[in-house]
Amino acid sequence: MRALTKADPVLGRHIKRHGTFVLTIRRGRTPFTLLAHAVINQQLSNKAAATSEARLIAALGGTCTPETVLAAEFDVLRGAGLSRAKATTLQDLAAKTRD
Repeated sequence: MRALTKADPVLGRHIKRHGTFVLTIRRGRTPFTLLAHAVINQQLSNKAAATSEARLIAALGGTCTPETVLAAEFDVLRGAGLSRAKATTLQDLAAKTRD
C-alpha cells in the first residue's frame, strides 16, 4: 500500500480514509469465473447477461473453467450468445489463466 500511496497521493488519501480493499470470493467462484462473469456482463442488461451466462455454462457442460472454455469450439461460445469480441476475450483469458 505504501507504493500505491506514494505513486498516487489522491488514492493514498482514500486508502487512509477507507482502509484497504479486501476481495471476498463467494464459495464456488474462482477468479476466472468472476472475470468471465464481468466480460459477459459488459454493456448488457442484467437479464440479457444472465441469459448469456446461463447459455454459456450449459454449452460448456455445466461449468465455466479455463479448461472447458479452451475445449469448446469458437462457434459454441458464439452460439451461447457471446459476441465475437467476448468469445475471443474469454478464450484469451482462459489461455492466460491456465499458463
